[in-house]
Amino acid sequence: MEVVAETPISETVYEFAALGMGIGLANSLAFAAGGYATRGLVARPFAPRIPFWSLVLLPAVPARSVLVKDFVSCLRAEIDASG
Repeated sequence: MEVVAETPISETVYEFAALGMGIGLANSLAFAAGGYATRGLVARPFAPRIPFWSLVLLPAVPARSVLVKDFVSCLRAEIDASG
């Protein structure tokens, strides 16, 4: 029996793989952030590259906390580093 599942949530893909339910294509940032390598999962590069969109929604009021500013800076640095 062949079962195919599709989800927009990378963490779901990783959890299915961790349970031995198969393999999947998912966001590499979520892999790193979720500590999945320490749980025995292995990430492999996939070609061709598949672009994806992420959004950061901020209030129109320009006053932002230091935490928010640092978070956005880290995201921008990661985007720049990933080319």
